[in-house]
Amino acid sequence: MSQQLTNSLPNTWWVAPGSVIAGCHDPSIDRNQLNERFNALFDHDITLGINLAPTSHYAYKNILQQIAGHREQCIRYMVVDLPHHSTASIGVVKQALDVIDEERRNRGRVYIHATPEMNYAGLLAACYLIRHGYPSEQALRHLAEIQKHIPERYKSLPTTYTHMNFIRKWKSYDPPRQPSPFQDIPDASI
Repeated sequence: MSQQLTNSLPNTWWVAPGSVIAGCHDPSIDRNQLNERFNALFDHDITLGINLAPTSHYAYKNILQQIAGHREQCIRYMVVDLPHHSTASIGVVKQALDVIDEERRNRGRVYIHATPEMNYAGLLAACYLIRHGYPSEQALRHLAEIQKHIPERYKSLPTTYTHMNFIRKWKSYDPPRQPSPFQDIPDASI
């Protein structure tokens, strides 16, 4: 099922296989394509959507509500407002990670969305991996590896000094949680 989901949601990648997926799409995507994308979330039992692109909040929320009205399920929806021109707030990132962890404990599935130009899906994913035992450099290499199939313009890899520094310090802000939900941490050579 993991591969099916990434096929029906282009430009996505698994952060935690089977339970946390992240991705980006062009903000100029038309309404029909957006409906298809959101229907895929319902089709694959996503239970929580985290939107790191708050300017799209109202359109996304309305579409999700309309789709939920035709189905007997809903997707909870959370907006995480990260600043566009400075570093992310430690407290806001921790809160988002806590929500993801809680959703996973309840056997839910999470979709993290951001617009490609901000790279916040990658920042949040890296912090999530570090929280669960990855060393920061290994988390960054792992993100590059799991996104190698994504077209360059849709990758969400932290590239700014500010984001890289934030990620490299993340372990001191939020010590790793035990036990980790990851069975095997990929070899450091990735």
